[in-house]
Order: sequence, then structure tokens, then C-alpha cells
Amino acid sequence: MVADEIEDVLLTHPMIADAAVVGVHIGGRQSEDEYPRAYVVSIDNNPSGTDERKLIKFVANKLASFKTLRGGVVFVERIPRNSSGKILRQSLVERATIEVVANSKDAEV
Repeated sequence: MVADEIEDVLLTHPMIADAAVVGVHIGGRQSEDEYPRAYVVSIDNNPSGTDERKLIKFVANKLASFKTLRGGVVFVERIPRNSSGKILRQSLVERATIEVVANSKDAEV
């Protein structure tokens, strides 16, 4: 699975404590193109040690081009997980959908 590979690479970054990757439809739900978007927790919840562009480049240098983070990187305080530690991806997909819709409305203004 592509998301797992990207997460594994992100977790090798010295400033990243946790990561989850989900697919996001940049053109909205009807778009056929789905792009990887990373949700990351920085060490000590302090993203000042890195930024979105640096993380995108970090992943791009280690994986095939179709596995790049074209859906972006979002810094979060924690990755949602169930009681056994499994990532709650559906929660992140819903969040990504809301973010994409909000960003597209901002772009129209």
C-alpha cells in the first residue's frame, strides 16, 4: 500500500514523531485523481523544525514520483487512532475532504 510506504519514509525524518497518509481528491469527490496527503506530528508538536516543502522533497527523494505528497502536508497535534493503535483513516479522509472544499471556496473569492 502506498500510504504505508510514505508513512514509513516520513517516520525516518528526525523531526517527525508520527504520521498518517490518506488519499485526497483535490478537485472534490467527483475528481478521479487521488493524491497522497500526509498528516504529521512533529517532535514536541513544534513544526518549526521543518515545513511542508521540505517534507514533500524528503519523500520525493526516497520514493517513486507517483508516491509524492501532491495532496500536501498538514501538521496536527496527534494522529487519530483506535484503542489498539490503528490509524483512523476515515476520520482523516473526512478532514481532508473538508479542507479541500474550504480551500477551493477560498480560491474562488
